Amino acid sequence: MYDFEKLKTAKTYIDRLANGIDPFSDREMSGDAILNDIRLSRAFFLISEVLGRVIEGGEAVQKPQKEGCFYISEEQKAGIVLTPECYIPELVDRINAAAAPNNCKKLRQKSLSHWLVAKGFMTVYLDSENKSRKRITEAGEKIGMRTATKNGVYGTYFVTQLSREAQSFILENLDSIISEGEGKQGKPWTGEEEERLRELYGAKVPLIEIAMRLERSHGGVISKLRKLGIL
Repeated sequence: MYDFEKLKTAKTYIDRLANGIDPFSDREMSGDAILNDIRLSRAFFLISEVLGRVIEGGEAVQKPQKEGCFYISEEQKAGIVLTPECYIPELVDRINAAAAPNNCKKLRQKSLSHWLVAKGFMTVYLDSENKSRKRITEAGEKIGMRTATKNGVYGTYFVTQLSREAQSFILENLDSIISEGEGKQGKPWTGEEEERLRELYGAKVPLIEIAMRLERSHGGVISKLRKLGIL
């Protein structure tokens, strides 16, 4: 049985290639690009036609979704517009708008932030007022994240901007963000997590960052360190 959501996404990519458009950047490919060769273009049009017939002649297989959880199909993801730059809340709003027809729980910005920290694209620190802040790491810069300043009622503050490449990277990893972004607060600690906690604490990583990396609450990390006799 075919997964028709994936077939529709594949057809979208093939259609763009057939018309000389980069399917990921939505930009027109140069005339000398190998994928823009007229022979390949004709082949792409033929493949698109075949895919269209398969999709029309079959019954779509809906991916099971857990009650109350966020869910977005591959076709819905492919339809999200990427811009030269945007802020994290803007991208989250676009994702939720695309998934709105599914009548599911919305993706939380907090889930994305947890995932970015857990994967090393951002790090957490305490500012001069002992407040938790995030900053972009070298790994984050490599995928197209950068820090910008904005002026508000209470003065200048920092925000995270996402390039088109960073937006695309996040969309490609949505499944991981959905499954891992909510964190593990309230769940039992595994032996591997306890060992990781010992390593991070021994390396003098700030407790707030340890909590984000292990997807735990700050209080939960302190409690576990005490139970282990480390703190």
